[in-house]
Amino acid sequence: MFLAKYTEPLQSKALKGLDKKRDRSSKEQASTMITGNGETAQARRQELRVLVNGQSVSVPAGASVAAAIMQAGVPFRRSVSGEPRSALCAMGICEECRATVNCVPHVRTCQRVVAAGMQVVTV
Repeated sequence: MFLAKYTEPLQSKALKGLDKKRDRSSKEQASTMITGNGETAQARRQELRVLVNGQSVSVPAGASVAAAIMQAGVPFRRSVSGEPRSALCAMGICEECRATVNCVPHVRTCQRVVAAGMQVVTV
């Protein structure tokens, strides 16, 4: 009870500040949207073409190669018993996402960012 007496005014001030931010028009919000590295959101919407097993796939700039493989709908590799495998941990530890990227074998695709014209071959 004692603590609530002092924290309630602070909470109400914070909520009022949030309401003011929400009141801005959506047009203003769209024009001021900035990503973590300082570029505008519109610049991030650029699409890149990547070849995955000879199939052309369009992915957003900044996406991982693993995302391009998933979008192509092909397995990353096959298990010993022949079952299709896919990326598991998305941080390079499990190595389930390995593929050949631009003629370099065993690349951890979840750790590699796509580049225009990149050629990816899965097994």
